[in-house]
Amino acid sequence: MTGYFLLRSDGTIEQVAFGEPGGSSEVPGLDATVQPEIDAQTPSKPPLPHFVRKAIAQIRREIAAKGDNDAKVQIICPAGRSHAVFTLPVVLGQDGEPAPEFVFSDEVGRTRQRRACFVEVIEHGMTPRLRAVIEGQDGECAVLVMKVDEADICGLIRESVRNFVCEA
Repeated sequence: MTGYFLLRSDGTIEQVAFGEPGGSSEVPGLDATVQPEIDAQTPSKPPLPHFVRKAIAQIRREIAAKGDNDAKVQIICPAGRSHAVFTLPVVLGQDGEPAPEFVFSDEVGRTRQRRACFVEVIEHGMTPRLRAVIEGQDGECAVLVMKVDEADICGLIRESVRNFVCEA
């Protein structure tokens, strides 16, 4: 069964599903049309996507500006997943069309769901804090970094709807 989220006109969302019930997998989806070719020289651990590297650099600059150069910033896997970077679930508007706020468009006009990850920030003498990093809507758009309480994808979708509505 494939999970989707329905975005209602009042800004609330509801998780819905289509298809036959079946097993689940923690293996991330693969968009074969935009993946680089893999050869024997490719390292086993792929490099972080540009939007993640950009967000981590932004977080580190903010911490350094406060004078804490010993802070630790690390990417963590969401609950029940084995990969840190994941594709956001499909969010449908009441008209049944994918919500444009959750779609990424590249420089040649291809579209796909936006990606995200969770980052744990450990500053000296402070309780660890979580941040969600969400890919911008296009290659030029900045990433969205927001505070979250836990590394939970469903909770992130609900919080994202509030942030995306406020940005519009």
